[in-house]
Parts: sequence; C-alpha cells; structure tokens
Amino acid sequence: MHVQCRFSKTISMSLANKRIVILAARYVEDSELMYPLYRLKEESAEVMVSGIGEKGTVYDGKIGLKFTTTHSINGIDFDSVHAVVVPGGFAPDYLRANERVQALVHHVHSRGGVVAAICHGPWVLVSADLLKDRQCTCYKNIKDDIVNAGGLWQDAPVVVSNRIITSRCPDDLPVFCKAIISEVSKLNF
Repeated sequence: MHVQCRFSKTISMSLANKRIVILAARYVEDSELMYPLYRLKEESAEVMVSGIGEKGTVYDGKIGLKFTTTHSINGIDFDSVHAVVVPGGFAPDYLRANERVQALVHHVHSRGGVVAAICHGPWVLVSADLLKDRQCTCYKNIKDDIVNAGGLWQDAPVVVSNRIITSRCPDDLPVFCKAIISEVSKLNF
C-alpha cells in the first residue's frame, strides 16, 4: 500500500541506531527537555528519558509539565549510549550530585560519544570533570562556576568542543539541537 501526502518531506534517518539519554530531575527546564526529545526522535534516534529515581518516576518541570522517565540511570548499559543531553532549569543541581550520573556522562565522552548541556546543564559537566580547558558556554548565572572549573567560556548560542556541546538558554534550542544531530551523526560505533 502506498500513501501519498501532499505536504510530505523526505524523512531523515540520520540518527537511526543511535541511543541518546536525556537526563531529567525535579524542576527541569521544560522546553530544554521537550524540544531535544522530539527533535532527536524526528531523526530516528532511540531516546531515553532517565533520572536518578526508578523507571516511571514523574518529575515536575519548572513551568509545570510532568515528565515520566523511561529508564532509571541504574538500569542503563553505559556502553550502549551514543550521547547524553543535559537540560537546564534546577534539575542539574540534583543530577550533578549523583555519582552514577557523573559516571555516565564521563563514560560516554571517554568512549567517543557526545555530551550536550544547555543553560544550567553544564553544572553536570563540571561535576563529571569534562570542562577543563574546553571552549564552552552556559546560562550567564553559572559562568563563574564554569570558569572556575577551567572552562573557556564564551558568549555564543552554541559551542562545540571535542564532542562536548554547550548552549546558553531556550532561545538557543534550534542551534543546540542541530549541533547534537550533526555530532551524533558522525559517530561510527
């Protein structure tokens, strides 16, 4: 059966067979979780929303949306993950204190994968010891934390440095997601 749609486009499959974890916790910035979630799914990635609680944990977003995790951080095989996305809001302050989150972020990058963080998300990268001597950006209120951790901060919508992608705020989500898609599509594992 063939169905033709008048407004159809070629469907991209640039991230087929790529597994991406989006980290979630209380008071995550709603748009910084939702936008990458759906944009990466559009590219055929397998996207897992994971938190430090059990699978099925419901987290309240900063503006009131509710997010249910599809996986627990404790149940993820780190070697199967190609990329990790860390949204902002207040969630990174909870996530960064979790050793398993730090281990996942560090492992994925060490293995050759992509780590992306937006807004306050780079706090998690600080705790995972990934920003020293790296070009990066973040929300202006945590700039001092990033610089004190050795990050080479710049005021730009998105910065890509050795498979680490950082961005400033929800307004930067389109270029943030384009950078994630571009970097993950280059992976050959």
